[in-house]
Amino acid sequence: MPYPENLLTVKNLSVHYPSRSGWFWQKNEPKRAVNDISFAVPRGKTVGLVGESGSGKSTTGKAIIKLSPLTSGQIFYQETEIGKLDGAAFQPWRKKIQMIFQDPYNSLNPRSDVLSILSEPLEIHFPQMTNAERTERCVDLLKSVKLPADYLRRYPHEFSGGQRQRIGIARALAVQPELIICDEPVSALDVSVQAEVVNLLQDLQEQLGLTYLFIAHDLAVVEHVSDEILVMSQGKIVEAGNPTSVLTNPQHPYTQKLLSAVPRF
Repeated sequence: MPYPENLLTVKNLSVHYPSRSGWFWQKNEPKRAVNDISFAVPRGKTVGLVGESGSGKSTTGKAIIKLSPLTSGQIFYQETEIGKLDGAAFQPWRKKIQMIFQDPYNSLNPRSDVLSILSEPLEIHFPQMTNAERTERCVDLLKSVKLPADYLRRYPHEFSGGQRQRIGIARALAVQPELIICDEPVSALDVSVQAEVVNLLQDLQEQLGLTYLFIAHDLAVVEHVSDEILVMSQGKIVEAGNPTSVLTNPQHPYTQKLLSAVPRF
């Protein structure tokens, strides 16, 4: 059973996809995107999940929030197993677990203004709210990510990448979640604004008591934000520990390879 202080506990999680190739789409061995991994995310902390493209880190995050199919394993939210819940049964946990996506442009509906983007989750999860209450909540959400209220009537193409990501963060905050899965939240942004967004996420965590699973390939960012680092390669967690131990004394050759590819922080 998971420890109660852990907001999220993942046990023996696997996500496999069918692989087809050759004549007449002959079936081959399935692609093991995530292969029997276990970890926990303590309440109020940030766990960084780092690895190269294709390592399985984003698939892990999507499996937790039901955007990728779970092949096997268990996912606990506190002491409730949510891994096998679907549809309406998972709906109460969608308020508790939200996701910030990598590409702030493609994750926002280009045909909707900011008011509609931020109102949509409120309409789903808080149907009792009036239009005036939703608008007031949307203004507060923009303020929380340091954007002015008059942005509500603008559309995603009118903003910079950093501003769009702030809107994505505001949307994730709309339903007052406890856990946010940050899937490469700054990798699509200019270097000049990455630090601003990372600092905003840290400020929000302190103000709102949020818990983060922070997925990234950038070791410098992961070191800056994380209380614990998990290193992932070929669908497996190959190393885990606090940032100091993992990044100053890496034990696994893959971690050593990642560190040798970037400047020392």
